[in-house]
Formats: sequence, structure tokens, C-alpha cells
Amino acid sequence: MKLLPAALRFLMAFCLLALSFTVAAQTPYDIESPKAQEVAETRRRAEQGEPVAQNELGMMYAEGRGVPKDNRVAVEWYRKAAGQGFASAQFWLGTMYRNGQGVARDDYEALAWLQKAAEQGHADAQFSLGWMYADEESGITKNGREAAKWYRKAAGQGHVHAQFNLAEIYANGCPERARHDVRRGPWRS
Repeated sequence: MKLLPAALRFLMAFCLLALSFTVAAQTPYDIESPKAQEVAETRRRAEQGEPVAQNELGMMYAEGRGVPKDNRVAVEWYRKAAGQGFASAQFWLGTMYRNGQGVARDDYEALAWLQKAAEQGHADAQFSLGWMYADEESGITKNGREAAKWYRKAAGQGHVHAQFNLAEIYANGCPERARHDVRRGPWRS
């Protein structure tokens, strides 16, 4: 009979321990959590003007990673890093303008920021520029040559969506060029 109370005490202790882990897991913004420490360290570096940290903090706010999701705050941090010439932040800022996230949609502002990132060799920005020039609904004048130019640059870096879109342009609009480029790789300029 003495085994029953000991087993019961063990079971109760185990349940309390499991419950404490469950409660701890439900407090994502706890100041002691590793995620909160990461956010605090990233914020400290961002406030000191470090563009990599500013971009990362923008991504945290855009995704709600360790902080409440807030696209307006994300745009503020992207703008700080983009103003320092950081290509990834320029890409994300251009994307926020293109999608109207945290700012009013502005295709020309999007184009300007994406162009800056693309000229630094940012493959996603190059693809986005190609898409904007190819898409009739993007708000900028459609330009097949510009679309192909930017798709080609992104495709040359292995961007598979750019490779596909470039192949479609060649297949639908310029078959002679497509046949020529297939022999040497459609993504080479």
C-alpha cells in the first residue's frame, strides 16, 4: 500500500513539471527567451546603424519573428539599411512598395529600389524587375527587352523562375534567338 502514495506523488510531480514547460512555451515574448535576446541584440546593432542588422530587424517585423508583425515598422528598418546601399534591404523595400505592404503601393518607387538592388547583382531583385517589365498590370510600361535583360541576369545566377520566364519569352516571342541561346544556355548574356 505504501507504493501507491509514492507512485502518486511521482505522477503528480511529473504532471506539474510538464505543465510548467507548457506554460513556459506559451510566452513567446518572454524577456529571458533566446528569441527575445536575439531581437534585443539585433535591435541594439540596428540602432547603432549596422545595415545587416537593420535589414534583419525589418525582416523580423515583416514576418512577426520574435516581435509582433508590423509592416510599417519593417519598412522603416528596410529604408534605413537601403539608404546605406544594402542590396537585400533595397530588394525588400522595393517589394513592400510593389505589394503595398506597410506603405501605399507605388510601382515607380518599387522599380527604383529594385533597380538599385538589381544593379548590385541581387538575383531576386533582377527577377522582380523582369517581372515588372513583363507584366501589363504592374503599373509601369511593358518592355519585353528590359524584362528579358533582367531575367537573363537573374537566370545567370541560377534563379530558376527567371530561367523559366526567359524561356517563355524566347518561345513565344523570339524563336530564332531561343534556338541560338539553347545551344549555349538561355541565361547567358
